[in-house]
Amino acid sequence: YKRQGINAEYGKKFKNYFTMSHSSGITVSNELCEQFQKNLRWIIVQIKEEIAHSIFFSESFNDMQHDWNSFISNLKPAQPNFILFRNTSWILISYVPDGSSVRDRMIYASSRDTFKKQLGYTNFEDEFYSSSLNEITFQNYQNHVSSKFVEAPLTSSEINKNIASTLEITVGTSSEYVHSVKFPIMQPIINALNQNLNVVLKLQIPIESFDLDCTFQENEFQSVLRSFNEPRYIYLFTKKEFYYYCPELSPLKMKMIYSTAKGVILNYIEKNYGIDKKFEFTEIEDLFEEKGVVEEKKTFSRPTKPGRGPARLTSKK
Repeated sequence: YKRQGINAEYGKKFKNYFTMSHSSGITVSNELCEQFQKNLRWIIVQIKEEIAHSIFFSESFNDMQHDWNSFISNLKPAQPNFILFRNTSWILISYVPDGSSVRDRMIYASSRDTFKKQLGYTNFEDEFYSSSLNEITFQNYQNHVSSKFVEAPLTSSEINKNIASTLEITVGTSSEYVHSVKFPIMQPIINALNQNLNVVLKLQIPIESFDLDCTFQENEFQSVLRSFNEPRYIYLFTKKEFYYYCPELSPLKMKMIYSTAKGVILNYIEKNYGIDKKFEFTEIEDLFEEKGVVEEKKTFSRPTKPGRGPARLTSKK
């Protein structure tokens, strides 16, 4: 903490962020597991002390819109929840309001994949993300479903780019590393970006895809960034800035995969939302100055060791 220029109490706070962001050691309560196997219409889940508990549920099956509205009435403006909604199979709704604490948002963002894994990936037919009560409406969910099947007409150039983006990415020649991996962009990322939110993105390496880690307000940028000790992609939508953070002590395999996949997410965001500046850095203190602003380094005194050094402004319009 001393190295980062923050006091001990502040450092302990971020140590907690490190733990929940990367350990994500939640478990599903026995009661919730039992309810998940029953013929319930919906279950509202809250994480307390690293255990996912059921706090409300409904056995009533009416039309889908009526039942969807019925669980919304049990949600609070600043309390994140997972909602399990049964259609043909389960829909996982991640309700993480912007008004909730950074800590809570980090817990739910880092626990979503673990939560699905413990209940069984194959039990879910869809996933929906919302950051406010105004966004979690049934109409918005219908729009989300429609957007997966309806695409705007593409030019021949765009078609070629889409084909290129789905080609397999080859890394290295040793079987120790990843050779053929594809990185589709998960729907929660698209939903968040379409809402003009600042996002932190991660790779779900086991299933080879980009996923949403969390959203944040611009004034929370530093605290959110300091909560990670593994590579991340950050898009500051409010400033059209893209950040690639790859800590020096990250596992080599992870650094290689993130570096390889960077071009896919970078091109997607640049094409659809615009990027004015791009930054790459391995040390947080190289990015943040005393006033907490990003500054472009214009001079240097001597070469730095490979993989280290100040944040690089890799592109600027």
